[in-house]
Amino acid sequence: MKSPPGSVYAEVRDTDPDTLDADGLTAHVGRLAAIRAWIDAQQVRATRAQRRLAEQGQAADPASSLARDGRQSSKDAKAAGEREEVCATMPGFEDALAAGAVSAGQVDAIAGATRNLGEAAAAEFAAEAESQLSDATEQGVDTFAKNCRDKAKNIRSRHNSRADVDELEQQRSQSKVTRWVDKQTGMHK
Repeated sequence: MKSPPGSVYAEVRDTDPDTLDADGLTAHVGRLAAIRAWIDAQQVRATRAQRRLAEQGQAADPASSLARDGRQSSKDAKAAGEREEVCATMPGFEDALAAGAVSAGQVDAIAGATRNLGEAAAAEFAAEAESQLSDATEQGVDTFAKNCRDKAKNIRSRHNSRADVDELEQQRSQSKVTRWVDKQTGMHK
């Protein structure tokens, strides 16, 4: 894992955003994103190490540590754990995150899209890691998240091709229709 370029950190540290013009702010925001992505990649590694130590009984679970020591909300700590799982399954994303080529939001989009996939469907999604990574480097977070959800939905439907029919049959068997004629009005109900 490479460290953040010292010059990027130094530029961020030594730059007063209030003095920048539009082009300068654009460059500054890009440098901030690169450092943030590198920090997120470091957090992925720390979460993985924390999980390993917790499994050995030598440390607290990662979510507790991130919430307490990392001063994060439980929601953010859970997201960091899911981010680590995505990076373990799709290692190219961890490298791209460390290099600033993708953001934590894009890794989180994968976690969200695959959260409820079965094991086989999740493996199929992960098998497309290379094309997913290519898409992530070219797309914004929102577009990438939508595309991930669509891909996961497509995979889920292929794995559950009979699920819709089964659900409809189950609904039919559980439904009860009663028909009668109202004696006073003569209306069929």
